Formats: sequence, C-alpha cells, structure tokens
Amino acid sequence: MKALLILPVMLLTASCSMMPAKKIQVTDQDLLTVQEQVRDYRAKHPGRNIKVVFGEGTWYLVKTLVFNKSNAGSGKSSVDWEGVPGGKTVISGGMEIPGMHDAGYGIWWADVDPTIKFEQLYVDGVRATRARMPNRTDTLPRIYLTKSRWVYNPDSTIRNITVEVKDRGFFNELSTQGEFEMVVFKDWTTSRFRVSGLKSDPGEIFLKPPFALSENTYNSIFANDADHYSCYLEGDPAFLDEAGEWVLDRQSNKLYYKPLPNQTIEKTSFVAALSEQLIVVEGTRENPVKNLSFKNISFQHAAYLLPEYSHDGAQACFYYPGKAADSQGFRIIGEAIRMRWASNCSFTGCSVIHTAGNGFFLEEGCHNNLIANTVIEDFGGNGIMIGLPVDPKADSIALPTGNKATGCTVHAGGLYFQGAVGVWFGFGAHNEISTSEIYDMPYTGISMGWQWNPLPTSSRDNRILNNKIHHVMQVLGDGGGIYTLGFQPGSVISGNEIHDILRSELNHASPNNGMFIDEGSKGYRIENNTIKNTAHTCIRGHRTAGVELTGNTFYMG
Repeated sequence: MKALLILPVMLLTASCSMMPAKKIQVTDQDLLTVQEQVRDYRAKHPGRNIKVVFGEGTWYLVKTLVFNKSNAGSGKSSVDWEGVPGGKTVISGGMEIPGMHDAGYGIWWADVDPTIKFEQLYVDGVRATRARMPNRTDTLPRIYLTKSRWVYNPDSTIRNITVEVKDRGFFNELSTQGEFEMVVFKDWTTSRFRVSGLKSDPGEIFLKPPFALSENTYNSIFANDADHYSCYLEGDPAFLDEAGEWVLDRQSNKLYYKPLPNQTIEKTSFVAALSEQLIVVEGTRENPVKNLSFKNISFQHAAYLLPEYSHDGAQACFYYPGKAADSQGFRIIGEAIRMRWASNCSFTGCSVIHTAGNGFFLEEGCHNNLIANTVIEDFGGNGIMIGLPVDPKADSIALPTGNKATGCTVHAGGLYFQGAVGVWFGFGAHNEISTSEIYDMPYTGISMGWQWNPLPTSSRDNRILNNKIHHVMQVLGDGGGIYTLGFQPGSVISGNEIHDILRSELNHASPNNGMFIDEGSKGYRIENNTIKNTAHTCIRGHRTAGVELTGNTFYMG
C-alpha cells in the first residue's frame, strides 16, 4: 500500500524535472522588461527552467542589469540567457552619437547632450584615440618628468602638485581649456590625474586637487625618483591633430573627430561608452544567486570616468584611496561583469570587448562558477579577476572557491590602465585558469596571490594549467608571464608555454621574466612548464620563501 502511494509522487517529480524550459523571446523590448518577465514567471513557477532567447542585434542598456535570487535560477531550476554564436548578439553599455557634421577643415563635429559625459568612443567598432599630446606615433610618444613639488595644507592634506618636465618646447604656444588628464607611467602601474593648467619654459604641469594618494612614499607616483617616470596628456581640444583622434569639448558640448582616410560621414558610426557596469550578479550570504547562465552573448562598451580625486594607480589596476575614512587599503577600478555571492553560474561562448575597466570580477561568496570558451579583448584593465583583495580569514564562506576559467582567450588588454594583468587571482582556494591563451598585454599575463609575505592565509590549492602566455610585459616592467605572491600550499603551476616576454625601451623598472616568483611566494609546485625568448631570466625569485621546481624547460638567451 505504501508503494502505491509513493509511486505517483515519484512519477510527478520526474515529469516536472523533464518539462521543457519556458522560452522568453527577446525582440525589441528593453532588457529591464525582460528581467521583469523572468521575475514574474519565476514567482509563479519556481521549479521550471527559463530560457531567454536572443536573435541577432544590439541591445543598448538603459541601466546596469542586476541579477538576484528573484530573476535567476534556484537549487532546482535554471535561468539561461542565450544569444546567436559569433558575436551577433550584443548587450552594450554605450549610446550611438548621431548628427555628425563636417566643419570643412578636416574635422567633424556633433552636438552632445550636456547631461552625459564619456571618456571612451568607438568609431566603426574600433576604439578611437582620445586626443593626446605627444601622439602615439611621435618619435618620442611620452614626456619625461624631472621632479615634482608638493604644497601641503595645515592638516597635512595636499593643496596642489606641480610637475616639472624635460622641456622640449611641448607646451609652447599651446592654449588648453584645462579639461584634460595627465597619464603617468610608473614601474608596474599607470596613474591618471586631472590637470588645471600648463606652463612653458620651463615646462610645468599643474595638477588639480583634490587628491587621493598613497601615504607610502615608495608607492607614490611622485616619489623621489620622479625623473624615472614619463607621461602624456589626454583629452583637450588643443591636442586634436592626428587622424583617428576625438575629443569631447565640455565648454561647447560638442564631440570633435578627425576622420581617417576614406572614412565618410554618412557611413561612419559612433558609439560612446556610458555604463561602467553591464552585468551585476548580486546575491547575498543568505540568498546567493544560483544556476544563472549566459551563452553566446557579446558584452560591449563598458565605460570609465575619472573620479574627482584622480587615480593614483597600484599594481593590477588597483589604486590608493588616500586618507578616506572608509579606506581599507587597495581599491579596484570597475568591471563590465561582477559576480558576488553566486554559485554554479556560467558564461560560455561569450565575449567581453571594448571596456575601459576590467572584464570579469568574481569576488566575495563566489563558488563553483565557470567562464568557458570566452573571449576578453580590447579591454582597459584586467581581463578576468577571481578572488578577494583582503583575506576573509575565519569567514570561510566568503572566500571565492572552486571557480574556473577555461578555454578562454584574453588579449589586447590594459589599454586604459597599463598596469593590468590578463588574469588575476586574489585570496581564494581551488580556483583555476586552464587551457587559455593570454597575450598582447602591457604588464603581467597571470598574477596569483595578493600578500607580500609568507604568512599563512586562506589561499590554497589554486591552479594555473596548460596555458599559452606570450607577448606580455610590452609596456611596463617588474613582472612576467606568470607572477606570484604569498603562501599558497598545494597550488600548482603546470604545463604552461611562456614565450616572448620582452621589454619596452621606454620603461626603466626591474627585469621582465618568464615567471617572477615575488615576495613571500611559498607552497607552489612549478612543473613541466616551457619558457623561452625572455628579456631577462626565464624565472626570477625575489624574497621567495620556498617553491618546488621540477621538470621545467628553460631556453636561455
């Protein structure tokens, strides 16, 4: 009798799990409306899978898409967003700029809504160069600094900073409006500062307060060895002199563009990046997001706006917040896709391109998520970030664990912040980057660890397996194809091919290497890797606490 009662229940459960997914076809509706449809259906049918299906086309975001428990999957069901393969389905954080006119002297212009502001522009699907001086194609594409002068307020905050440069007449007869930036190259990072004015003979740059700077003089961008640094200036109409450059004139609210040869005003498209984040997967400790997937979607045009206090850069696109009351050390620039308190979510066959900040960031409470066969290219900061910048220690559930990036291509990055890395691992355990290719980066390929001593942390059993890493360290110095920090017992770096780790003549930092095993590195097993054609040694250690090397092949010279 009991068996007869149980059997129908078993059959009913099986039939529910085998029901086809509910399909929501995306046409021309706003994606926030699509999310509402998913939320409403999930509330009525919590055990049913949902598939959001896109065709070809571009969907411009009104605001960031935020996913939480109400519009994602559950322990028993999934929500899948699926596009057309080959980058034909695009979710964009940008806006098309219409109404371009020909001024008649080799410059095009368009009126821009004064309520919007942007610092990145894409012309015919290509990142355009914001007007700069010197130009990238000049024989000397940077201005070298000599020293800086700091003036302090009575409370020890900084009133203003003046930077002296090696004057070659850069600023002679140059009339600027003061709405521009100074991009400074340090050993392993870049910084961006607002400028209030220039002076020639001798050449001086006046930086605009307020400032949020490192309190450590060694890390400060204007330490005593400022004569090792170089810079360029960006974003003023006075710098618009080379084909392919653009500038937004904030006084007249006009966009100016100097066209490339063969471009016509009728056939040229302009997209300004407005949204700093495209996708945020935001669960909570009590209600994590589960079983949410994205497949065959290209995420494009994530923006960055320089904050009022400028950007004093640190390693791997972090920055120093200065003496802010809520300061907890490093802070990080924004990312196109952020995941927090998410489990068993995935991005497969996707792409993240045309960003000013980072690509992916899997942070607090992220467990067993997957990024597979995905392309991250033409990005401004880091490509993929997994882990935390601060060790959660006893709060083990907050530690990112079991996350994996595999079969990915990460290239042409660090275009806005050259201190970027292809893949960054912070504090975490059992995370992996494997069978991926990382190349064409200004700084390090893969960076693992975020503590500069060998003291125990929560990090352990992470893996860097069978990747191809090449043509990184092309702008800055003191890094490598793979870079490590801290104590990570059980972590493995195996089967990687590393080559063409060269060096820019414009950089004066410490050596570039195939692998740089930096401060406190301990507990790693480094095996069966191949390293060749490096600017300096194939592998270098600095205050290394003890790693195991076995079966590696190094080609010297």
